[in-house]
Amino acid sequence: MAMIDPNGIMPLNFFKYKGVYTGQHNGMRYMLKQTGEKPDLKLSACVWRGPYASCAVKEEDKTTDIFELTGEAVLGKDKALQFRADRIEAEHNARHKKTGGEVNISDIYNELDSAYAAFSQQLMAEEQRQEIVNCKKKESMYGFFQKCVASDKCVILVSDMYLPEQVIIKMLEKCGIAGYDDIYISNCYNSNKLTGKLFELVMDERGTDRKKIIHIGDSVKADYIGARKAGIRSILIGRKNRLKRQLNSK
Repeated sequence: MAMIDPNGIMPLNFFKYKGVYTGQHNGMRYMLKQTGEKPDLKLSACVWRGPYASCAVKEEDKTTDIFELTGEAVLGKDKALQFRADRIEAEHNARHKKTGGEVNISDIYNELDSAYAAFSQQLMAEEQRQEIVNCKKKESMYGFFQKCVASDKCVILVSDMYLPEQVIIKMLEKCGIAGYDDIYISNCYNSNKLTGKLFELVMDERGTDRKKIIHIGDSVKADYIGARKAGIRSILIGRKNRLKRQLNSK
């Protein structure tokens, strides 16, 4: 990552023996460690706000840059940051061009510069792999989710996401999230939560009375306002850097 000086960390052989290196820069802490299994070993970087040590910070509050990891794995370390910037811009352009509905990962990669054409499929596959490897469950909500499942409530997962449904399911399996009744991913239905249309689709397919539904999520626009647009009661839960996300949203 840009703030980590490779000349100031331990030699790479250090990480081959399960070594973990931590440091800090301008109030941020970071941790480097080896992840994955042979032959797909990777050097992973996690970042969080100081002054706390890694063990005192929730896993969900640590950040792993999937786009940068993807670029490094396919294109090399020297091109990772540029790919990250281009990948973010490609998603912005894809969403801007979409007059209705929801984008998928292919829509996004079609917006990348032609210089990436030869690596497009490999980059797309690697991004999805990185999402699965690095995903973390929200511990603060996991216990509540388990109680809902155990109490025989009908639990439906609804997500605004460009990743394929099978990738989302693998991410859920990796996090030990099971027992839900159904899952609806926005790009699979060309509808999203933000407009309220994905909620409407769920109710139409399942024949559920909106008065009997409570939606819980951490996005003000999609989970709270979107659900209210569909006439569904919604509960907004805490989200890291909520104000910053709102100020930087396009």
